[in-house]
Formats: sequence, C-alpha cells, structure tokens
Amino acid sequence: GFIATGLSAVLFYFHLIDWQTCVTLKILFGFLAIIGHLLPVFCDFKGGKGVATTLGMVLALHPQAAIVSICVFLMVFAISKYVSLGSMVASIVFALLLIFGVFGQEIPLLIYFGLFITCLVIFTHRGNIVRILQGTENRMYLIPRKK
Repeated sequence: GFIATGLSAVLFYFHLIDWQTCVTLKILFGFLAIIGHLLPVFCDFKGGKGVATTLGMVLALHPQAAIVSICVFLMVFAISKYVSLGSMVASIVFALLLIFGVFGQEIPLLIYFGLFITCLVIFTHRGNIVRILQGTENRMYLIPRKK
C-alpha cells in the first residue's frame, strides 16, 4: 500500500505533462506523499519511517537506480538481518548512483532530492542506529531459526 502511495503520487500527471517540465512536480508530489506518511494528520502526526513510500516514489522517478537500490537492500538485509540497515544503505546507494551519473547525466534537482531522501531515511532511523550500535536492534529472519 505505501509503495503504491509514493508511486501514484509521482505518476499522477505522468501522461499530461512532459517529463522534463514536470520533474519538479513529480518530486513535489512524491515528497508530499512521504511527509504524509511520516506525519499523518489522523494519527497525531506519528507515522512510519517513510521507506516504502520513498521506494514507490523512486521507482517512478528513476526505476534503474531504484532496482539497484532494492538489490542492495536485499543483500544488506540477507547478511545483517537488519531491515533498518538495509534501508539506510540502499538510500545511500541511490544517492550515489545519481551523483556519479551511473545511468547517464542526471537532472541536478533529482540529485539534490536523492541526497535529501538519504538524509531523511537516516534521520528517521536514528533510533535504529543507536540500537544497532548497542547490539539491541531486532533482527528479522525470513526462515525461523531452530531453537
């Protein structure tokens, strides 16, 4: 559901406006969807970390970089068993892919927004960072461990 929120917010005007002229609107709509998830009005402004909504947004804005970031998330998660660490590393990789133009020259606004997303993901995970460093962060196992 949250991935679809970010995706639909960015693709809302996709067929009505040219890509180059509407990148600012797409980023704005995606940003508003993320903020709506982080600070929902109907939940006393206490929401989630916005990662799934951000994923939907970046899938719509830059599918290639999003797919690489998903692969990085899966690798980090498979090794560490920390969803939060996978999310943070994937967001860093997304920004680096844009900065270094791995898929070609990027629009500066998209690069700045990639950096902003990375900062936002790390900021929303600051409690997780503390718990990882203290060794108290919960690990997630897809296959139950034998006791």
